[in-house]
Amino acid sequence: YTIEMHIKRSVGDAASIITGTIANGHLTIVDAVKRQLEVFISRADVKDTLGVGTFVFDIQLVDKVTGYAESTPVTTLTVTRGVTHPTP
Repeated sequence: YTIEMHIKRSVGDAASIITGTIANGHLTIVDAVKRQLEVFISRADVKDTLGVGTFVFDIQLVDKVTGYAESTPVTTLTVTRGVTHPTP
């Protein structure tokens, strides 16, 4: 399988703001049997790429042999200004 996460402003957007993979360090397989992943988005990505706002994302598993793709449900990610640290 290949595994990708796509973060976008809205579901209909063609381009992803952040594409996460195992190779780029945004995704880590925690337990392959249970299909558990860890998602990592750095502070720099939040501050410099996303900023404050609401985003959507899903994670897609694609079988390298058959090309069959399976996606998680679309999930919402909200970035807000902090109280202690007022910039994201």
